[in-house]
Amino acid sequence: MLPVARLPDNFIVELFANQRPGSVEGETFLADVVTTTDDGGHAKFSAVVDGSVPGGMPSNFTATTTSSDGATSELSQPVARPR
Repeated sequence: MLPVARLPDNFIVELFANQRPGSVEGETFLADVVTTTDDGGHAKFSAVVDGSVPGGMPSNFTATTTSSDGATSELSQPVARPR
């Protein structure tokens, strides 16, 4: 969850799959989701992505966000794929 200066705000969350364990990359784009923060600067989202990722099942996922004014975050820390 990312705190923002102007609340609430809309964000585009871009989700990526990574093949290498611990990789902090955006190797394969999976989907994007639009979400809105609450007054505390937090947002929830969910996404269903196609299971056919080039290169096979990813080991982890990363994300980046873009605010309504075009500011883009760094890639998130990797989240391991549930086994």
